[in-house]
Amino acid sequence: MISVPFYLLPLILSAPLPAAPQEAELGSAEELPTIAAKSVPDVLVYQAKPYLEMALEQIMIFDELATILCPVKDKLTAEAAVSSTVAIARRIEELAEKEKQLPVPSADVEGYVREKLVDIDAKKLSENTIGKIIELLTLIDPPCYGSTDLTKALNSLVESLIAD
Repeated sequence: MISVPFYLLPLILSAPLPAAPQEAELGSAEELPTIAAKSVPDVLVYQAKPYLEMALEQIMIFDELATILCPVKDKLTAEAAVSSTVAIARRIEELAEKEKQLPVPSADVEGYVREKLVDIDAKKLSENTIGKIIELLTLIDPPCYGSTDLTKALNSLVESLIAD
């Protein structure tokens, strides 16, 4: 699925940010521009952290949803996926609310986040998640193998995704 091992994400996200240069490291006035240039990436890392965390959480949620929906092959497995799908839909809504609280990121922050996520196969994740939702809601007759609860949960999820 995704090339990032999710068990490492908490370690990556909790890693301390690089420390700011100490006064003793500042040196002469001629060295100051060089030191400032070195600290710019640290500032960018700090500014991008909430956006990167948000993106990684979205990726993890969609990966979980794909894992829940992938084994749905009949009404019994569809019914078994309902409670987990509803829980994921709630998490997606909560994450969307958090995202609305963040200011619009700068172009540098957007570029940094994109660069950090370059190894994630978004196309495959989308196929596994959105593709499975489309399959369950439109290509299966009756939708979701007859599970009205899963149909309602997926329709609600799709509506919230479209609204965002």
